[in-house]
Amino acid sequence: MTLIAPKNRAVFMGRSTIDHTYLLDSFPEENTKVFAREYICQYGGPALNAAITFNILGSGAVLVSYFGNNTSMIKVKEDLKSEYGIDVLDFIEGNKYRMPECSIYVSTNSGTRTIVNPPKEDLKEEPYNENMNLDEASVILLDGFVFSEKLKNELRKARERGTIVVLDGGSWKDVTNSILDTVDIAICSIRFKMPDHDTDQTISYMLNKGVDFIAITDNETVLILI
Repeated sequence: MTLIAPKNRAVFMGRSTIDHTYLLDSFPEENTKVFAREYICQYGGPALNAAITFNILGSGAVLVSYFGNNTSMIKVKEDLKSEYGIDVLDFIEGNKYRMPECSIYVSTNSGTRTIVNPPKEDLKEEPYNENMNLDEASVILLDGFVFSEKLKNELRKARERGTIVVLDGGSWKDVTNSILDTVDIAICSIRFKMPDHDTDQTISYMLNKGVDFIAITDNETVLILI
């Protein structure tokens, strides 16, 4: 299979969040109060962050995610277009959904981060939008949070047209096994492992699934490149 695609659009499909990030000198003890050194509120999520980065480096990013149509979420979609030039396709039309708001604590001493997510929301809508058109996509990035059989069929069709499908694998999820059927390139954290398997076994499994290229990272370091 050739990995050359002449098109110039990139689709980023997955989770979007609002992140409240606190820079701390040290993590607080239980039942105490502290002041953060810095505080930032910004948009986040693997797919959203990747779309922003892509448009900073070039242009042509499309973000496919869950937003909803309440007033605050409409503003989020408008901000992504006006501030970052990102086209947004929403998986959900209802106005009850709200993007997850996450608290992120970063230690100045170690550089580690701790993330507190809100409770998981049981979304009834299957992640699919009839207006989604992947014909002009040269690359599609999946973060593992959003997947369905309908999407799987669309990804297969896109690959047949020469589109490259990339997995940003932070951790193994219930749908990961099915996602790998559609993936050309997997860029995964060292924490990305099949249940009851180590990293080498996980890599072997992905290669047998048909993944062409695999990179395993540990923070900013690339540990394995195949």
